[in-house]
Amino acid sequence: PVAFIRAELLLEIVRYRDRRFGFLVEVARSDFCQDGVPVPPKRWGVVRPWVYNTNLWIPRGGGAPGTTIVQVNRVDCTLSLPSWVLSFLFRNMSTRFIRDLRASAAKSAEPGSPWARRIEDDERRLYSEARKVEDAADARPAARLGCLPGQWIFERDWRLRPELVDTRPPSSRKTGASTWS
Repeated sequence: PVAFIRAELLLEIVRYRDRRFGFLVEVARSDFCQDGVPVPPKRWGVVRPWVYNTNLWIPRGGGAPGTTIVQVNRVDCTLSLPSWVLSFLFRNMSTRFIRDLRASAAKSAEPGSPWARRIEDDERRLYSEARKVEDAADARPAARLGCLPGQWIFERDWRLRPELVDTRPPSSRKTGASTWS
């Protein structure tokens, strides 16, 4: 017998654009304050997994074309699935993600396409901000996969949140006293 799992993802997306070194960090998470957000009730047979996804987009820079993406996913399915099933699912999802990303990039280069119009309209100013990130990256030597920058690129004088956020899946957290030091 084959079991089908239906999953719904309700995510908050937060982006930070660095114009000093030239990178974009994107966090998509399911654990967020939903006050004032119209969230539909969960349907029968549907799983809403806990998700904490981080994408680090680093333009190659130095005048060279290309972008490196480093992605980290943490998921708590609320179901007990064998690790080989999760490996299979995430391997397929990541392959499809890269394939779809490349196809979308190619479509955005087609004059008059809906993707090209969206970039041109830039209603949320995401693309103009991305261009500023690329400009910052072009002012530095080119980064490459085998020699990515260290964590120093994240050092800044301010924080997005005043306290640490627990990014561990709920099923792996200890109850009782906090494990943060």
